[in-house]
Amino acid sequence: MVYFSASAPRRTFLASILLGCALAASVPGEAGAEKPADNGEGRVLARVNGEPITEVQVLRRLKAVDPQVEDHRGDPNRWARLLESATEAEIRDQLLLQAARAEGLEIPQEELSAALARSREMLGAERFAEMLARRSASEEDYAAFLRDRLLINRYRSKVTGGLKVDEATIRDYYRGHKASFQAPARVRLETVELTDAGFVEQIAERLRGGEALAAIADPDVGIRTREGWVNERDLPPELRRQVEAAAAKDVLGPIDAGGKTRVIRIGEQQASRRLSYKESKGLIRERLLENRRQVALDDWYERAKRQAQIEYLPR
Repeated sequence: MVYFSASAPRRTFLASILLGCALAASVPGEAGAEKPADNGEGRVLARVNGEPITEVQVLRRLKAVDPQVEDHRGDPNRWARLLESATEAEIRDQLLLQAARAEGLEIPQEELSAALARSREMLGAERFAEMLARRSASEEDYAAFLRDRLLINRYRSKVTGGLKVDEATIRDYYRGHKASFQAPARVRLETVELTDAGFVEQIAERLRGGEALAAIADPDVGIRTREGWVNERDLPPELRRQVEAAAAKDVLGPIDAGGKTRVIRIGEQQASRRLSYKESKGLIRERLLENRRQVALDDWYERAKRQAQIEYLPR
């Protein structure tokens, strides 16, 4: 079987490796399908009920979290910890996949086809073909990868499903952590993007004069506009400094935007503030549920490991 990886959502580095809930991690192969890499990194690090966990799988999981992870090879202790964490994550996924298969779980063809279509749409036809070529894989190989990934996620949901958090627990949590529930400072930006920088001064003057964005937009000459709220902390550092120092109706620019030029008018600004219980309730519920899901998954994993035959091979 061919293995695949994609970008993973970043939490802490080790937590991302251990959770690996999306398409970020390599999927364990079929029995007897171990395929060592040409670069000699295909050695087996562990076996789970006879199924191999190879160094190739582990490295791809690590690179899905941090493409530059191999820069840490120079620190033997850190590198060993990373390999150990990623190997445990691969073992956990293998146990989840084996449990799903043992219970006869299946992925309906329409669900698999939809997942395959989403991948192709997300990458685009050209990048999708390049991805398959890099892996020396066919579309059928990738579909098999997706099927295993969906099975792992489905069994994980079964293990962690049915958990609830009551209202009293949520309220108690809010009372004990009020200071941590802060809405970030926000600003509404009115942005004009220009293909021709020669219009910059003219556009800036029109913005300073209070002209509406809709009247400024002119796609025929490469003038496009948009407006919306953004969190100040999410802005690029230099733009953030300018926005923080600006007042409503100030005009900033010109700002280089990768071959285009932007001029920005500052709209309404909102300072950081503490969120109310009503505003925080959904976030608290999800945070507590996520903690409980992780505890349930960890408990299941420890039981599954005790019942499995797991062999760690020397590195």
